[in-house]
Amino acid sequence: IKVDGAGYKSFTIKPEIAPNGINYVKANYHSINGEIVSSWKKEGNKLLLNVTVPVNTTANVFIPTNNPQSVLESNKSINNQKIFKVKAYKEGYLNVEIGSGNYAFSIQK
Repeated sequence: IKVDGAGYKSFTIKPEIAPNGINYVKANYHSINGEIVSSWKKEGNKLLLNVTVPVNTTANVFIPTNNPQSVLESNKSINNQKIFKVKAYKEGYLNVEIGSGNYAFSIQK
């Protein structure tokens, strides 16, 4: 979790996934706008990434993937949902801008 602007109005979430040994990580920060949460968990051949974005804020989320088409949120392709602004795919991360809410991403390995 990294601040992009004053007061955590915008921030970046970019998880670094351990190749072996660590299967679950959770981080949170209590900002003036509310709780920012990022967690990931390895589950079989999937990576589950959960993100909470407080009210009146935006997040740039870097989703680790080798196949951007496999990224789902709440079991739906992010390409078919208007709430996501897909910005770029670079160096193994799909960069998506999201507004406030709770998100459950699923990524096929």
